[in-house]
Amino acid sequence: GEQRWLRFTPRSASDALELGYHAGNLHWRVRFDGEDLLVAQDGPATAYAARIEPLISGGRVEMTEEAE
Repeated sequence: GEQRWLRFTPRSASDALELGYHAGNLHWRVRFDGEDLLVAQDGPATAYAARIEPLISGGRVEMTEEAE
């Protein structure tokens, strides 16, 4: 099957740092694309979004789904 990825785009360097902190603590499989963090999607996107909901709802990080 095709690996699906979630793209997280932070709005600032401090938002990127906090996003990276959470991704590491959650043991997400990641790769980098410029300033964006790509997370290998192994479940519903909503489950990932729920884990960093304050960053998303606060407009600090934007999440989009991608296929590779």
